[in-house]
Amino acid sequence: MKKMIVCLLALCLLLPAACAESAVYEGAGYDTPEDAVLAYANAFAKGDVMEMLSTFAVESYVDHFDSKAYFSYIRVYQPMNSAPLLALPDSSEYMRQLRILDQVSSILAGFSRQYVVASGILDLTSDTVRGAYTMSFKPEEPEALDAFLAKTAECVWPGEVTVGPVWNRALFEMRDWGKGYGRYFEYLRAYTGCDEAATVAVVLRIDGMDCLQVMQCVRYGDKWYNQSMSGYVFNAFSAGLSGDTDWYYACGLVPAADMALLPR
Repeated sequence: MKKMIVCLLALCLLLPAACAESAVYEGAGYDTPEDAVLAYANAFAKGDVMEMLSTFAVESYVDHFDSKAYFSYIRVYQPMNSAPLLALPDSSEYMRQLRILDQVSSILAGFSRQYVVASGILDLTSDTVRGAYTMSFKPEEPEALDAFLAKTAECVWPGEVTVGPVWNRALFEMRDWGKGYGRYFEYLRAYTGCDEAATVAVVLRIDGMDCLQVMQCVRYGDKWYNQSMSGYVFNAFSAGLSGDTDWYYACGLVPAADMALLPR
């Protein structure tokens, strides 16, 4: 009996390690970039963050990543300001695990920024000294912090979501995005190690407000994944958008008022 208990305890201790080593964050991939974007939109509508994450290239991205091509593209490596932070060769399995979680962290940071912008938290207050949408709290005024936290608890997002039509890659490829467009995608294919890249978008009605989620997608072999919630195309037209600039950093989410500026 004692031997059985010891064996069970040993098994319990080994299970977390085994699960950690076998964790896979990306899903099986999709037949088209449109399918990848639609899968993300449906997961978003359900409020399932882990399913949203699974539509992105994680392990494939890490295993195909070319550090030399990436540094040739960005020209400067600033470890504390780069995403991914560890854009380095896999020198060991330890490094690979770190890079996988670094990629997961970069994707989730996008989800988090989108939540903060779109939930209304940024509209609660601002600090005229430190800049708009900056929250500051004085130690001698704890009630201000309590009030802020109570108010943020009321900021729930996304709420009710309806998934609209997908704007396929052809709609974006037919438009002239400037001289840098082709070169950017050359670099993207080089450093991500993907076989093909594309821009696709999907219409989302969030609590009655229409938005367009712009996604950058990559193909590894015969499977497509989401790679970024913005990318070159979004950045190319964002300077001309009329809405609040915070939307520009909310991961490719374009308010309805500015959707007319996009290709149809």
